[in-house]
Amino acid sequence: MVRDSNTKLLLHFDENGDDPRNTGKTIDDSGNANHGTITGAKYVAGLVGVDGTTSADATGYQSSQSYGGHSGIFIEENTLNKITNPSFENAIAYDTNWTTATTFTSQPDGTTGVDTMMSYWDPTTNFANNVNINVGKLRYTLRNYRSLLRFDLSTIPTSAVISSSTLTLYAELLSGLPTAIDPTTVSVYRQKRAWTEAGATWNKYDGSIDWQTAGGFGSDDSEQVAIGSRYFAGSGESLPGTKEFSLTATSKSDLDLGNGWLIKAATDGHEITENGYMFTSSDGATSANRPKLVINYTVPSAVTQNTTAPYYKFGSNSTKIIAPADMIFTTAINAGNTNTHTLSAYVYNGTSGAVGGTVDATVSKLVFN
Repeated sequence: MVRDSNTKLLLHFDENGDDPRNTGKTIDDSGNANHGTITGAKYVAGLVGVDGTTSADATGYQSSQSYGGHSGIFIEENTLNKITNPSFENAIAYDTNWTTATTFTSQPDGTTGVDTMMSYWDPTTNFANNVNINVGKLRYTLRNYRSLLRFDLSTIPTSAVISSSTLTLYAELLSGLPTAIDPTTVSVYRQKRAWTEAGATWNKYDGSIDWQTAGGFGSDDSEQVAIGSRYFAGSGESLPGTKEFSLTATSKSDLDLGNGWLIKAATDGHEITENGYMFTSSDGATSANRPKLVINYTVPSAVTQNTTAPYYKFGSNSTKIIAPADMIFTTAINAGNTNTHTLSAYVYNGTSGAVGGTVDATVSKLVFN
C-alpha cells in the first residue's frame, strides 16, 4: 500500500523500529511526521506472512541490504475505519432508521377553535361562544364546571412518534379576585363521544343524545385515566397567568381519540369546595391567551442512494445517501461489546467531484445520548 491524502499514520520499520536515517525513530511515511518507536517488532522486508527461507526462489526472499526496504505497511488509518455498504455498524440497511423532526403548534381563534364548557347548575345551557372555559367550582359564582377542548390534528401523521406535547391554558381573575381558595388537581382526559361545540351541555354531548353520565365523565363518555394533570394551589396560585399541562402521549392515538379532551378538576361536584378556575377560550379577545398546543414529534423518512460519481470517501461500495430535508439517523451500540466503534459523517457540498466543506452543527452533527 502507498500513502494517500487520507492516511494519518503509516509506519515502516526494521528490527526494533530503529531507522538508520533517523536514529531512534520509526519513520511515519504518511507525511504527517508522527514518528515513533516500536519495541520488540520483527520486520521482514518483501512479502509479509509468507515463506521466510533464504532460498532465492522463496516467495518472501529479500536480498541483503543495509536497512529494511520500505515495502512493508503495518498501520494505515483508512484500512481500520473503512466502512462499506451498508455504512452503519449495526448492519441495518442504509435507508432505515431515518426520521424527520417536526414541531406542531396550534392556537386557534374563535372561528377555527373548538371548545366549550358545561355547567352543573345550567345543565341544558350551551356555552359555545363564551370567552371562558371553566373547571371546578368557581368562588363567588358557586357554579360547577367542566370543559371540552379539541384541536385539529389532521396534519400530524398517524406514524408520528411524539417526544413531547404541552397544552397551555391562560388562567384569569374573576372581577380582579382569585377564582379559587382550595387547592385541586386539574386533569386532561381523552373524550370518547363525538361531542359538538354548539350542542354540548352538562346533560347531552351533541344537543340531542345524553351522556352516559351527566357531565361527560362516564366510562363510555371519557377515558378514566388522565393523559396530563397539573396541581393548582388555590389561594396560593399565581393569577392571572399561563398554566402548562405536560401530556404523556407518545403517539397520535394516545394523545387524542379524535374527539378532543375533557378537562376537569379532581373534585368538581356541588360540594362547598371552591377550587374553580376560569381559562380563556378560543373566543377570548387576547390571541396570546387562547388555548395552545405544542407537539414535538418525528416521522419515518425516506433517503435515496446516490449512484452518481464521485463516490465520496470510501469508493464505489460505500453508501451515498441523499436526504430531501433535515433528518435524524438513530442507531444503538451495544455498550458491552469490546469492539471499537467508529461513527463518521461526510458531507458532499454540491460541487462536482468535491467532498467536504465545513461540517458543523448547521450541516451535520453526531449526537450521543
